[in-house]
Amino acid sequence: MAGLRSKITRRSLILLVAFSFLFGLIFIVSIHLMLIKPWYSPEWGEIQTEQRELETPRGSIVDREGNTLAISTQRYSLYANPRMIGGGWEIARLLESIIDLSAPEIYMRLQSDRFFVWLERKLDDRRARQLDELDIPGLGLVPEYERIYPNEELASHVLGFVGLDNYGLEGVERQFDDFLTGDGEEFHDINLVLTIDQTIQHYLEEELRRMVRASQSRSAMGVVMDPNSGEVLAMANVPGFDPNEYGRFPEELWRNRAISDPVEPGSTFKVMTIGSAMARGDVQSDSTFNCPGYNHFANADYTLRCYAEHGDLSLAEILIKSCNVGTAKAIEQMEPEDFYRHLRRFGFGNRTGIQLPGEGRGTLRRPANWSAITQPSVAIGQGVSATALQETAALSAVVNGGRLLEPRIMKAKQVAGEENKTSEATKVRRVVQPEVAAELRQHMRGVVSRGTGQAASSDDFELAGKTGTAQKADLERGGYHEDKVMASFIGFGPVDEPALAVNIIADEPEKGRYGGEVAGPAFKRVLERSLKYLNLNSNQ
Repeated sequence: MAGLRSKITRRSLILLVAFSFLFGLIFIVSIHLMLIKPWYSPEWGEIQTEQRELETPRGSIVDREGNTLAISTQRYSLYANPRMIGGGWEIARLLESIIDLSAPEIYMRLQSDRFFVWLERKLDDRRARQLDELDIPGLGLVPEYERIYPNEELASHVLGFVGLDNYGLEGVERQFDDFLTGDGEEFHDINLVLTIDQTIQHYLEEELRRMVRASQSRSAMGVVMDPNSGEVLAMANVPGFDPNEYGRFPEELWRNRAISDPVEPGSTFKVMTIGSAMARGDVQSDSTFNCPGYNHFANADYTLRCYAEHGDLSLAEILIKSCNVGTAKAIEQMEPEDFYRHLRRFGFGNRTGIQLPGEGRGTLRRPANWSAITQPSVAIGQGVSATALQETAALSAVVNGGRLLEPRIMKAKQVAGEENKTSEATKVRRVVQPEVAAELRQHMRGVVSRGTGQAASSDDFELAGKTGTAQKADLERGGYHEDKVMASFIGFGPVDEPALAVNIIADEPEKGRYGGEVAGPAFKRVLERSLKYLNLNSNQ
């Protein structure tokens, strides 16, 4: 028995020592975790989480024909654990020949007391291989994905761009960020299909740049839309930027001015003014109005002037000659509330609902705030503002027979293994009757064939449109600048079977002043090239 008790005592002693050692070790580790920043710190956990998220590529963005507009490609990012590296000066000198940081900058980062610091993000394969071959303890490479825009500036304002951490910051990259990142679920191969046509987008951007050079304009913007579906086939601003290197460009160039910046439209607005009067029934096709070259409003001591003494004009001739006085007289029979309601039906004063961030709503004051000269001013496109997209959507309602459609930029969402989610045309409301729309289209046909828009006349297609020249508001002193204008041309083609609506705007042209001479040729070339590309019938 004594021997047995001796064995039990020895076993108990061994167990006691073992448990004491184990509890001591746990205690030491606990103190270490509480007092010293460990590898398992929350900060490290955040880095690990960040890496796991970055390992998922964004979905691709393609145009309506499947051409790639944005794609993700794998890169490698260099990090360091400064606590493993030590002094680091020799390593800093070694790394500066490979990465874009100087040796002093690298050295300063290696002096951190953290367990993880970035040295450079998203290296190309050649430099990543060089770093991997160094095999330096405390340095590591992690896979990340870089967003590539293969066409550089093409459609940059529509596409937007992503930040260093792969989140969308502008354009459709921002608008559809959740979808492109997989909605936070297991990633599948996905494509975001835009309504944009890469070829038509190229035509628009090329012609805008040509117009800016020829007229020495400050900038330009344009929209090409399918008036029958509301699909935006092209949208551009000049100057543009390269989303691959967006940081090299001023932030103001990132803004999609075609949807964000409302401008006074000037005489292009007369189409909607005459359309409102015809829809209300206050004027008829055979109505005539006299233009002696001016119209004096005695109750406001204001004189509205025209560039010529036109005499008696029909509604068609008012648009063909772009007569200010005739337009004001045609609309003066409408009550302000009726005029306001019809302009709202055209979409003015409201956002269009385009699937892009940063859309402006324009300005259309309520009649309670109108003065005696507000109605005639608004009738000719002054004292009201609209974005290029708003006015294109309003024109499309005239072109398609009177239906205001919500403009669309997303055509479909494609997810591997799932049925495509397509975006269909959305009718907002009927704006004018089909017969009124048909008359307006014929009036606009006359603008190009024998009016102020003859510079847009084409030998290949019959086109229709309206010119616009709007003095820019002087925001500092009030009133309008005498020498600063927005020159524009808005229209469609072909006349008999309209397929495209186009809006071209030049900001502050120095060579040329009027919409017909400045924007008309660009309008014609965009339509001619696009219609030929679409294989639509010409006049030949």
